[in-house]
Formats: sequence, structure tokens, C-alpha cells
Amino acid sequence: MNQAKRINLSIIFFSFIILIISFFYNYNYSFFLLIPSFLILLITSLPILISNEHNVFSPLCYLIYFIFLNLFLRNIYIIYDFPSKSYVDGIFLLYESKDLLIKPVLLTLTGFIFFTLGYLFYSYKPFMINKKPVIWNSKKLNLLSFVLSFISFISLIKFVISSKVNLLLVTLQAFSNYRGVSEDLSDYNANGFLRVLIQLSTIVFYINYVRFKKSQNKTFSNKFYLIFSFLISLLFFFFIQSRSGVVFLFINCFLINYYLNFNKFSYKKLLVLFAVVVLFFSFMTSLRGGSGFDLKDAVQDSLFSVLDPLVANNGGIDTSKTAHIMNYVDKHNDFKYGSGYLFIFSSFIPRAIWPNKPVNIDTEVGMKVYNATSYGTGAVPPGLIAESYWNFGYLGILIIPFIVGIFTRRLHNYFKIINNDNNKILLYVVCFIGIPYSCFGSSITSALIGLIYLLVPLYLSLKYISKI
Repeated sequence: MNQAKRINLSIIFFSFIILIISFFYNYNYSFFLLIPSFLILLITSLPILISNEHNVFSPLCYLIYFIFLNLFLRNIYIIYDFPSKSYVDGIFLLYESKDLLIKPVLLTLTGFIFFTLGYLFYSYKPFMINKKPVIWNSKKLNLLSFVLSFISFISLIKFVISSKVNLLLVTLQAFSNYRGVSEDLSDYNANGFLRVLIQLSTIVFYINYVRFKKSQNKTFSNKFYLIFSFLISLLFFFFIQSRSGVVFLFINCFLINYYLNFNKFSYKKLLVLFAVVVLFFSFMTSLRGGSGFDLKDAVQDSLFSVLDPLVANNGGIDTSKTAHIMNYVDKHNDFKYGSGYLFIFSSFIPRAIWPNKPVNIDTEVGMKVYNATSYGTGAVPPGLIAESYWNFGYLGILIIPFIVGIFTRRLHNYFKIINNDNNKILLYVVCFIGIPYSCFGSSITSALIGLIYLLVPLYLSLKYISKI
């Protein structure tokens, strides 16, 4: 049995054991919430179980891991009021009954059924592989690293200055905080252009990381740009309170290693990665104002409490926010009829040019559904199911996931074999592997915008330094 199938079967078996145990403690919600969650996991894993897939981090496998974390385990937390009843009532239920989640979890199951049908509908057709090795020009790589690092460093300094933070007097909690917060839309400025320029450092980091792992002789310039770009990226994500930005620096390095080693990894290193991700995620959560989580108290209470921030949040694939968004749409008859996807085009217009530019759908959910009062904080990504319903009603829950399923299979086909091509490895890991999860966990709009901002500079950079 190949590794991908073995891991997916282990997750399914573990989930089934939890499901059986849960029946003895809470039969009703285990039946209405946990069985649909388990079926989502099982049905989405079906293409892996009936195939000879060897890639542990194919787009579908990658999505399945987050379904287990975001959907199955999170519903366990909700059913049994972890970490506390007040937290579950305030964050997930908004002081409504848990019965509110039954309909959304069934609709989520329906969406994933059609996603899987779309994935199976598009047959496997391998793309032609470029057998000629791609070599990087060292001089061009050093020049590229210098220019992009310089731009990102200067942009970071300008971003910090524009945030009006006194670095001599600021506390750790105030340093790591939301930026660009405003009560008035016309005054709201997220400095989106500066953020894009700062994140050029991640491109420098990933390219130099591959170079470091592949080179026999580690040059000083390679080590310098590797460390310098990593520190810029880490400082920026920490400064804007982007927990996902920090942890994915480590996750993507692990994935790059996996493909450079021809789809091999050690479970020991995987456990180390998991520990690092949990530690950073929990630490940054403890710095968030109003999070109610204290890392020191969690460690003293129980080591399992450290996992709470990773599971007990309404980011990613979450049925509770789906429920609240659907209730809002039904109550106000606020269907968008496809207009919700138009932000993909307007997002590239700076707010300095268009002060009253509509906000993205994450901010709209935060303000309309969760009663956030400030722009720049309180944004809640709707997820694919809620976004599809908001735009096209029940029909959207059938059609949009089906299309995403076809796209995921096509993505899988294109990146089926990438081990002989450094450029493909970077494009896949940095830009494409997480697109299906981003669609289901955030929104199609955010996923595509994020893809463009990463793909264009990375592709041009690789084009510049590569020679056949």
C-alpha cells in the first residue's frame, strides 16, 4: 500500500474511532453533526483510496488534512464545548443553539459530494514533462536576491513607519497587532501595495532555500539572502498578526524538502514540524487582544490545551460561519447573483485612487454577519459553501464545488511529476498546492487574488534566473 493511501486510511480510521466513542457521550449531536463530518472526510478521500496515488501532498490530500483539522476535529470541539462553553457560544454559535449547524453541515456534505464528482469526472491525462534540466544562473540569482530583498526591506521600514509604532516604547502585544484599522471606509488604508512588495522577501527565501538544499558548496551570498529574507518575512507576518503567514514559512520548506527528496519524508521531521506550527500558532494567538488564550496557562493546564488555537477558530472550513452567513442572506434576501466575484477585478485598484472602493467579502462578512465595527480587523473568510450560496443560492452549492473539483484534478494532472524541476516544485508548493483548500476555507475571490500576487513575481523571477 502506498504512503498517500496509508495516511488517508489512518485518518479515516482514527476519525471513525472518535465517532464511535462520541456516540456514547452525546448521541444526538454525534449523529447530526459528526456523521456528516466523517462522511465528508470519507467521500473526499475516495479518489485517493481507489487510485495508486503516491504523492502525500497532492492538492486533494492537502485538502483532506485540513478537512480533518478544520471540520471534523472542530465539530468535536463544538459538540463538547472545548475549550469552554462560553468560548464556543461566543465564537462559533453567537449564542444560538447547536441545532443551527445541522443544515449547514449537510449542505457542506452536499458540496463536497459534488466536488468529488467533479474531481472524478475529469479523467487523468498526464501533461508532457520537460526532461531537459533547468539550471539557475548564479549571478542572476544573486542580483535578483539583492534587488528583491532591498525592495522588501525598504517597504517593510516604510510600512512600520506608516503604522506609527514607537519601536522604543511598544510592548510585544502592541507590536504584533492589526494594521490599517479605521472606523471610516474613506480613511481605511491597508497599504496593500507595500504588503505585496514586502512579501517579495518570501520569494527570495524560497528560491535560496532550494539553492541551499541542492548545492554542494554553500556560498556566503546564498546563506545571507536565505537568512535575511526569512527574517524580513517573519518580522512582517508577526507585525501584522498573520499566524498563517508564519507557519506556512515552515510548512512550505517541509514540502519543498519532500519533493527535492523524491517524495520521501521522515515521520520524526513531520512531528517536529507539527510542534513548531503549534508553538508559533499558539504564541501568536496569545498576543492577540481579546483572544482569551494564554500560552503560559495552557501549558500549565494541559499540553492538549496548546492545540486549542489551531482547532478552535472559525478560519478555514467551518460550518458555524456557513450557518451564520446563510441566516444573514436568507433574513435580508441579500443574494449577490455572481457580483461577489467582481472584487477580483476591483482589488487591483489602489484605495488611494478609489477611496470608496468596496471591501472584500471577508470584511463584508465580518461587518454584516459578525457585527465588526472597524475596517482592517474582524474580517471573516466565508468559505466556498457560504460564498457559493451567497452568490447563487442552493444551485451554487452544486455547481461551484463541482467546478473546483475539476480544477483540482487538472492541477493534480499538471503537477503529477515535478521532482526533476526546481521551478515546478516552487510554483507548486508556493502558489498552487493550497488553492483548493483556500477556495473551501477562504473564498474563490481571495484564493485567486492571493494566487496572482504570488504567482506573477515568482514566475518572472524563475524565468529570469533559469536557463535550459
